[in-house]
Amino acid sequence: MTTLLFDTHKAFKALQEAGFDDAQAEAVVVTIGTALIGNVATKQDLMGVQNEVQTLGNDLRSEIQTQDSDLRSEIQAQGNALRSEMQAMGSDLRSEIQTQGNDLRSEMQAMGNDLRSEIQTQGSDLRSEIQTQGSGLRSEMQAMELRMTLRMGGLIVAGVGLIVALDKFL
Repeated sequence: MTTLLFDTHKAFKALQEAGFDDAQAEAVVVTIGTALIGNVATKQDLMGVQNEVQTLGNDLRSEIQTQDSDLRSEIQAQGNALRSEMQAMGSDLRSEIQTQGNDLRSEMQAMGNDLRSEIQTQGSDLRSEIQTQGSGLRSEMQAMELRMTLRMGGLIVAGVGLIVALDKFL
């Protein structure tokens, strides 16, 4: 420990030699001595400050640990809440996708049935039209066959007549 020394007797003598009377010199020495003693920290003062710093350090450590624990708990709670919310959203989305898929399947089946029905109707209409046109073509062909038969018969009669006429002339 460093000791601060102040020689009051030397200071008193120096002040007297400088022209101070005894009362003035004594007043100045007492004032300086009091000021030096009042501004110097004692071992007790330093121990008290050290204790205060240790107490503050311990309080800060405790507060930091408490806040750390609180923050970790809050983060954990937020994480759990987010996980729950994400799971609920996932379930909702899966359900919605399932519903949409079922709706689309139903629509597609209905459209397929409508298309099958339309194709069958058009197929039946085409068959009827083909049969009608086929019947008309058959009738026309029979009429044409009859005309051809008549023409051939007429040609045969004309040819036989021509042969008979030629046979008579020759």
